[in-house]
Amino acid sequence: PNGFESTLQNPVINEATPLSSGTYYLIVTNAQGCESTPVELEITVFPQGEQPTVVANNNTICEGEDIVLSTSTQCETYQWIGPGGNSVGTLMNPLLTTTTSMTSIPFGDEAYSGGMWSIICLNESGCGSSASGEIEIVINEVPMAPSPTSTTTFICSEEPVQLFAGQYQNITAYTWYDLNPADVNATIISTEQNPLLTEITNSGFYTYWLTIANGSCVSEASPITVEVSQFPQVIAQNDG
Repeated sequence: PNGFESTLQNPVINEATPLSSGTYYLIVTNAQGCESTPVELEITVFPQGEQPTVVANNNTICEGEDIVLSTSTQCETYQWIGPGGNSVGTLMNPLLTTTTSMTSIPFGDEAYSGGMWSIICLNESGCGSSASGEIEIVINEVPMAPSPTSTTTFICSEEPVQLFAGQYQNITAYTWYDLNPADVNATIISTEQNPLLTEITNSGFYTYWLTIANGSCVSEASPITVEVSQFPQVIAQNDG
C-alpha cells in the first residue's frame, strides 16, 4: 500500500498513517534466486486521536479545594496527566482515566498535586492523541487561624488601643471585623496589619475578629476582647 517496497528482512514504516493500511506481501528469495510463494499480511493503521485542549475551573486554588479539569474535545477515553506522570500504574486511578470530559480530584487523593497538567485523548480505536498543551495548577496553603493581641485588654473610654495581628509567612491581607465574619452583620473596621482604634467612647466589652489571607485563601477568624471603662466622675460635696 501507498507505494511501499523494501528488500530488508525486517523493514520499518516510520510515521505510519491510515494510508499505510492494506495487504502486504512477503516473498523470500534464496541464494539460488528461487522465490517463495507470496505470504499475505493484513495491516490496519487507525487514525490518531484528535489533540485536545485542557482547561481548569480555577488555575489557583486553596488547599482542600478540588482540582477540576475539563476539555471540549470529544474522546472515547480521557487520560489526565499531572505531576505524577502517565505510567500505567498512575493512570489506573479512575480520576485520571475517565470516559467523561471532566475530572474532579479531591484533596487527599494521591493524584492531588499542584504543577503542570495536560490531557491525552483516546479515540474509539484506542489510539492516543498527542498530549495537549500544559496548564499550571497552583495550590495555596490556607493560613492557620491567627492569634491577635493588643497593647492592653483594659482601657478607659476615649483612650486608643493598638491591635496586633502577629507575624506570619506568605500573608497578603489582614482583615479586622467588629463581629465574627460568619455573621452577615459583620463590618470591616480595618485592613491594616496592626490598626490603632481611637473612637471607643462607651464602656463595655468589645470583641474584634481577625482573618488573614494567602491570596484568596482565608483563615478562620480569631477574636480578641478589650474592656473599656468610663473615667470615674468626681462629685463635689461642697459647692461653696
